[in-house]
Amino acid sequence: MAHEHADEQEIHDRVAALLDEVDARLDEGQPEEALELARSAQKLLDRHEELKKKQLDLRVDTHHLLAASHFELGDIAAALREYGTIRRIDARDPELDFWEARALFHAWRFDEASKLLLRHKPKPATRAGQLRYLGLLADFRGEHAEADQLLAKAARENPDEYPEPVRLPVDEVQRVLEEVLSALPRDVRRTLQDVDLSLRPLPDPRIHASPDVDPLVLGLYRGTNVLEKGDAAVPGDLDRIDVFQRNVELVVGDRDELREELKITLLHEIGHHLSWDEDGLADRGLN
Repeated sequence: MAHEHADEQEIHDRVAALLDEVDARLDEGQPEEALELARSAQKLLDRHEELKKKQLDLRVDTHHLLAASHFELGDIAAALREYGTIRRIDARDPELDFWEARALFHAWRFDEASKLLLRHKPKPATRAGQLRYLGLLADFRGEHAEADQLLAKAARENPDEYPEPVRLPVDEVQRVLEEVLSALPRDVRRTLQDVDLSLRPLPDPRIHASPDVDPLVLGLYRGTNVLEKGDAAVPGDLDRIDVFQRNVELVVGDRDELREELKITLLHEIGHHLSWDEDGLADRGLN
């Protein structure tokens, strides 16, 4: 019996050490490595059913970190599957509503996300995040004043992770985009004649919602790039570039950064129209 207990403790310690490594890799911005380590922890638990049954917290932590790794890699569907597993294991997990709501938001499932956020009783670790996502949801409802109040509260709670948005008047943002366009070479401007360029506050779920598009996307190109189009273009068949002002305003620290990010966002989407791949965009500093 003592030997069996020692074996269980050894496996427990190995799983716990792996999960610590997952946390570290996520903090370092290495979600691929984090996911592999989390999967190793899960396999260890799966091979030891008795430990798995006894150590509920360890099992829940493993699925939370699997979900976090998938989320950082942009696989929101996989993250939601992990949260579903946690809900089956321990529906009373005090932080589950927040983390699942966050994933639901990024899956465009705004009503479900709102329901979970409103019933969530936040701990210090999730209070700022709850305010942040409630603000984002208000923004997508068109309630921009309420959104800015909630986003400001989130910034006061955790300014490092959730800085307050930097806002500019729409006409000033429009001027920045026009300056970018006017500075382009003449042949590039010519290729953009049949591109519909729009400045929008936010993506429209009825138009833009897709597993491949995040609600917080900064810009989006829709159409057929010039390399693929060739001579098969249909007259009047416009390609589209959308720049989402309120999303860009979320990711900058001041007005100068905002103007630069607007420029980079627009040039990034123009690059897609010109058939530049992600490596080509990165070479030009536009990724």
